[in-house]
Amino acid sequence: MAKNVLALKPFLETIKTYCVKLTKKELIDLLCQAALDTPAEERRNFLEKLSIASVPSDVHRSAAQDEDVSILAKTDKLLDDVAAWQKSIEDGSYYEKHWEDGYCDEEEFPSISKEQQETLETLFAEADGLFLDGKLELAGNVYQQLIDLALHSAGLDYGIDHNDLDVNWRETLARYCRCVYETSADKERVKQVLSALEVERKTEAERQHFGICYNPAEEIFPSLRDVFDVRPGELADWNNFLKKAQKKLHGLSNSRAVLLYLETVYWLDGIQGLAAAVRQRNIPVGYLYWLDMLRDGAAWNELAQAAHEALHAMPHDALRGYAAAQLSLAGEQTSDNSLVLQGKREQFFSEPQEEHLAALLRESAKQQVSEAELSKTLAYLEAKPDPKKPVSSFLQLTQPDLFFLKIKTMLLLGKLRESYAAIDQKAAIGWSDEKKTTGAVYVGILLVLSQGNAQAKTIHSLFAKYMRGRYGNAFIADAIQQRLLQFPVSDSQKDQWLKFVEQISAERAEHIISNQYRKGYARAAEALGGYLECLLLHERRSQAAAFLNLKRNQQYKRYPAFRRELDEVISRSPLLTRL
Repeated sequence: MAKNVLALKPFLETIKTYCVKLTKKELIDLLCQAALDTPAEERRNFLEKLSIASVPSDVHRSAAQDEDVSILAKTDKLLDDVAAWQKSIEDGSYYEKHWEDGYCDEEEFPSISKEQQETLETLFAEADGLFLDGKLELAGNVYQQLIDLALHSAGLDYGIDHNDLDVNWRETLARYCRCVYETSADKERVKQVLSALEVERKTEAERQHFGICYNPAEEIFPSLRDVFDVRPGELADWNNFLKKAQKKLHGLSNSRAVLLYLETVYWLDGIQGLAAAVRQRNIPVGYLYWLDMLRDGAAWNELAQAAHEALHAMPHDALRGYAAAQLSLAGEQTSDNSLVLQGKREQFFSEPQEEHLAALLRESAKQQVSEAELSKTLAYLEAKPDPKKPVSSFLQLTQPDLFFLKIKTMLLLGKLRESYAAIDQKAAIGWSDEKKTTGAVYVGILLVLSQGNAQAKTIHSLFAKYMRGRYGNAFIADAIQQRLLQFPVSDSQKDQWLKFVEQISAERAEHIISNQYRKGYARAAEALGGYLECLLLHERRSQAAAFLNLKRNQQYKRYPAFRRELDEVISRSPLLTRL
């Protein structure tokens, strides 16, 4: 389900604003057009909605009252059914009941059956109906029972995955909180609403001690604005509620409570008050909330200034990357290319990932400053960490990936010799993990030695395999390829690199074949094929023929499966078919 939908209050207010300007005829035309757009199978429901809206009856009210009473009983029964389902799986009775001819067609079981899931979704829809009918006390009771079951697994041994349910959680939870607000006593309102908002809830990242995260687009729990907008009409004593809630929230430090606290500040004191509170609390998510409010208000110059302030105040991590992206957005909206470029650069510095490097490279190419930006990037990746500053968990956990980015940046700058000197030149295996830098430089050298010859199909295949897909971004791979094809090679350098390619190719094939990794035979064959293409391109045909005979007909003659893979590589290469 979509997380961010238009709330009911602004939706209805927009419709009212539009309709009030229309004549009776225009309204009839509009309604008829809506009828024309209704699918054939929905036309009866369309007419029934009009009938219910205009012709309420005692019969309808009586049926509705009976239904209202029964919905709570249905939620209780569902809880009992789910608990019984889980118990039957735990004690094995489910298997005994469904075992036929010594076989049970299900191996893994969800914590709730498909029928129970459908019932739960139906009950949420019925609760929504109560809410829209204005039966807030009953709706609140039903919501509470269903939320306890679906989100908190109340009374169950195993939790239910709320993502499996066809429920718009953010709006549903906002409706529940609105019910609590409008039905609670004045003295208890703040306590009960904050409890319904789950202000002390911690994110998964916080529970795992990975730090605070910020992803409002994926948040299922509502904001105060969501609660305010989920139903038409004003909320009684709203400002007084905000003041009291602010005092309760001020002492909490988890990200949800901090954001709700800042939201109360924004409601009461506006953007200037929010800025002051963010600076005082100096919490990363606070800066991001401030930036979001400026963005939503289209205050682009102020957004740029605030983003600069946030980047200066925040540690290098994913949250800082979010702020950097806002700086780029402000630059785009104000046509300030320097801000756009700085935002891309700081996003990469905050989150050194290949997709961010690609975004920086695209922007720097557009502004014709690629060389300068890549030099800054390489300097950042080569810099030694400051021992006085804590290293983020992200940087601690991804050192091999950072080295890979460094090697790729060097290749983008045409520093192939420096890249070759930096890698483990004997790492013929492990290219899926820590030694993938050797694979990147190996295929880069193959490309240089081939001079981009279109007939070197195996070399181009190897370059694509170890520079794209799971190994990297296609845009960066294309940029590296373009740069390396301009790389000059001396005779002495050519001889050195041919020896390197021979060593790596032979050792890689030997490791795979001698250990009979049949799934890797194609990789072994391609490694040998790439080296053979290099020899042919450098007019070493006799050496290539001897090498092929050694590997295919002598060393690995007892491995027919490998020989078939090698023959396949040869058949695909216009160069190798000449051997």
